[in-house]
Amino acid sequence: MLKIDLHTHAGKDRDHALAYSPRQLIDRTAKLGYDILSITNHETLTFSKDIKDYAKKRGILLIPGIEKRIENKEVIILNADKKAENLRTFRDLKRYRETKDVFVMAPHPFYPDPKALHSRLAENIELFDSIEFSHFYLSWWTFNSRAAEIAEKHRLPLIGTSDCHMFEQLNRTYTLAESEKNIQSLFESLRKRKIKLVTEPLGLIEAIRIITALYLKY
Repeated sequence: MLKIDLHTHAGKDRDHALAYSPRQLIDRTAKLGYDILSITNHETLTFSKDIKDYAKKRGILLIPGIEKRIENKEVIILNADKKAENLRTFRDLKRYRETKDVFVMAPHPFYPDPKALHSRLAENIELFDSIEFSHFYLSWWTFNSRAAEIAEKHRLPLIGTSDCHMFEQLNRTYTLAESEKNIQSLFESLRKRKIKLVTEPLGLIEAIRIITALYLKY
């Protein structure tokens, strides 16, 4: 099975600049044994032939992706192109799906933040191929339970990711996929739920450190 993370951030986007570059993220994930990665920066497609080739040399398939704000709600689009940066509404997203083989994920849909999907997920469920299981939870507090319920109700894959903004977030929650190392095979495997969620809760101090670092920085 292939080790994958389909929600990470690196370098610069429209919201922030991280302390590490896409190449440094690729280097770190390669050392951790990842096979497939997507850099899903906010509002910005961070992908080029140069970065793709660099990832390939490190043994990683890099999938173009973006975390796009749709009607002020965050949505992850995988196998995206630059046109995805211009999407504004769920109607735009529907039309985009009809013209390109993309895979749409609902990131941290019930996180206590107004940018999370919340009720808009159910309202637009036909536009989503998967639901994210977020790394950010504690053994006694999680918003992933509702995400898991929605995923099971609609027979959608529940995909673990790191939502990496700092390297400390890596390798705690990720997904193993029964797939060949190419985009078409991966998407088919995910849609058929031929996956395994690997996860462990954060400790309280660790969670506080992460959230403090992120809010102080951004």
